[in-house]
Amino acid sequence: MLPNDFQKHVLEVTGNLYPLYGADFFDNLQNTAANVARSPVGEDYVLGPGDQLRIRIWGSTSGETSVTIDRNGEIALPKMGNLQLAGVRYAKAESLVKAQFARYYKDFELSVTLGRLRKITVYVVGQSRAPGSYSLGSQSTLTNALFASGGPNAIGSLRKVQLKRSGAVVAEFDLYHFLSKGDKSADVKLMDGDVIVYPRASGYVAFTGKVNAPGIYEIRDPGETVEDFLALAGGLPVVADPRRITLERLAPGVDQPRRMEAFALDAQGLKKSLRNGDILSVPAIVAELANGVSLRGHVAQPTRVPWRAGMRVSDLITSKAMLINPESLRRQNELLFDGFQQERSLRSRSRLPMDLALENLAIRQAEDKDKGATIIREAASAKSMPPLELLDSANNSGEKLGLNNERGLVDSIGKLVDEVNFDYAVIERLSRSDLRVSLISFNLGRALNNPGDSENLGLEPGDVVTVFSVKDVRIPQASRRVLVRLEGEVQKPGVYQVASGESLGSIIQKAGGLTPDAYLFGMGYYREEVRESQRENLTRLLRKLEADSAGYLAQASQSLGASSDSAIAQARILSVQTAQRQALERMRALKPEGRIALGLPSQVDTRLEALPALRLQSGDRIYVPARPDFVYIFGAVNTESALFFKQGLAVSD
Repeated sequence: MLPNDFQKHVLEVTGNLYPLYGADFFDNLQNTAANVARSPVGEDYVLGPGDQLRIRIWGSTSGETSVTIDRNGEIALPKMGNLQLAGVRYAKAESLVKAQFARYYKDFELSVTLGRLRKITVYVVGQSRAPGSYSLGSQSTLTNALFASGGPNAIGSLRKVQLKRSGAVVAEFDLYHFLSKGDKSADVKLMDGDVIVYPRASGYVAFTGKVNAPGIYEIRDPGETVEDFLALAGGLPVVADPRRITLERLAPGVDQPRRMEAFALDAQGLKKSLRNGDILSVPAIVAELANGVSLRGHVAQPTRVPWRAGMRVSDLITSKAMLINPESLRRQNELLFDGFQQERSLRSRSRLPMDLALENLAIRQAEDKDKGATIIREAASAKSMPPLELLDSANNSGEKLGLNNERGLVDSIGKLVDEVNFDYAVIERLSRSDLRVSLISFNLGRALNNPGDSENLGLEPGDVVTVFSVKDVRIPQASRRVLVRLEGEVQKPGVYQVASGESLGSIIQKAGGLTPDAYLFGMGYYREEVRESQRENLTRLLRKLEADSAGYLAQASQSLGASSDSAIAQARILSVQTAQRQALERMRALKPEGRIALGLPSQVDTRLEALPALRLQSGDRIYVPARPDFVYIFGAVNTESALFFKQGLAVSD
């Protein structure tokens, strides 16, 4: 159904095409005539010409017959004459028929049921979607006729539907009462020849915004109030703001016919009368939390609590245990997991890129069965030779968890809980007067250690307190927690926490010093930052070599392509290609270690004092090997061998 003029006006004003209230009800109706025909007949149904009766008798005699009431209102019973039934209620029909049979038979039982009912003709005129005559069941009511005719058109009234009989209006039906409340008390039964008139609607109002049933509503009588229409619209949802209702009203005949006014939906506002063309808009509430204080960032669980007078930071963060973030809690829960359990946990939380690549291939296989074999080969190729980026990502994920890493247990020491930045936290505060946001920083450690400290700032409604980790904002080196792994020829190998100002030599002393077998000149110092840099450089080098290799092969193919012996040329190209592939594979097999050269003097008895004053970083690994007992000689010598080391011997010896 096309929109009417008022719907078009509301569309131009609001940008939304709102439906006429109740119009969609006629679009969802089933076959009304069939439903009426199948519905049971009440005992007060009045029989008339055209009704069919089914009579069944048993006992001293038996039989079954169907008879129809003729135009004279009678039924014809074989050998028993006619019986007048027109105008008789259905409840009395059986007793009348039984009395007629009793004149000729004894000791019998009888039942009378209704078969096909008579039809009546009603006429639907006025502003109807489908005006015309309709043949309905004799027990049809006004609402049955309304639904059978499809309801009014875009300008027809749903609230003043008239039923005319013999030229007089016998009923006026407001369909809104039925649609909104299910009230059919004003419904009446139809008679043959009745006329149903859809008059033109007297006016419309529109309800937009936060109402339960926004739409266009028909005005029935002048003086209908906002409260009356809100009852039809299902009232207001909880997210509506009844304090700021806007009303647009049309005043035809003036230069600027649209006027706007605002009011609240209080007792007085609900009694406000509406006019034809009014557009009532209900805004949503502003979802601002008036008395809440929020905590977020590096915390166990972001939360929001009600503000109270005198509230301070320590009242929001009641214990430091609230600053253990979920990732730290997860690591604690997985503390006893083996490598396979950790891997399953990792994959369930965030699948590795290789899994996603193979899954995409599987999806493609399912979507295109004809190319399934090709896709399976692609999946197998991707699995056997993954791209370098996927391998790097997968390796990094595994090493961070200690997967496929023989030193995973040692690497996990000291890393169960992420560090909190206790030196800096911030309060975000919005000023409602000028809408400016101010950042107020404070020392979180002092606020939690001593509630009476000046850093334990007072909070205001709407404040947002953010806690950071040492990874969110980089803190000075002296404030960081530095964990160093010390292995090899020291008295107490293990993981040690480095205090501010400690050097390489002092951390070895903390481990009890060197053993008599320590070979300090061969000490290995490894740093994760250096290893990552080496990995990146190796990746760039591999890509460059792959590009150079492809260019060299193309150049070689062109230069050898003119050779008279193509077989020899192809063999040379294949040989070069094989050699370059082997070289690249050897490059890929390299494992960056992140070792830092310390520049120690080449002496057997190097002392700790010779170690450089190196600033240690968390994650550094120090390995002091044992002094070797042999000197290995390789290369251009007559006999490659390993000779027992003796103090004082030189290279020439």
